[in-house]
Amino acid sequence: MKVTLIGIVAASPVSFYFMQEWLTDFAVKTSMGPGLFPVSIIIGAPFSVCIVSVQTVKASWLNPVKSLKSELSVKNLINIRQIYKMANPNINH
Repeated sequence: MKVTLIGIVAASPVSFYFMQEWLTDFAVKTSMGPGLFPVSIIIGAPFSVCIVSVQTVKASWLNPVKSLKSELSVKNLINIRQIYKMANPNINH
């Protein structure tokens, strides 16, 4: 929830500015009311909480050993070494 709130605080002024600029191009002039952002936060925050909660529950049901085995397979280790060599060409491997 903390990351969501940080995103909202960061994006609100930027989106307000761009929406105001966009609305000025229309023939019929209108303005955004002050309740636009609080209503969108009230509608969007529960979706964010539900999505994060579902992903957390799914991750807690997984077997960590199985996940680590698939992530650290021999093929992936070879790829990691190749990436490391490309990123550090002056080091003797």
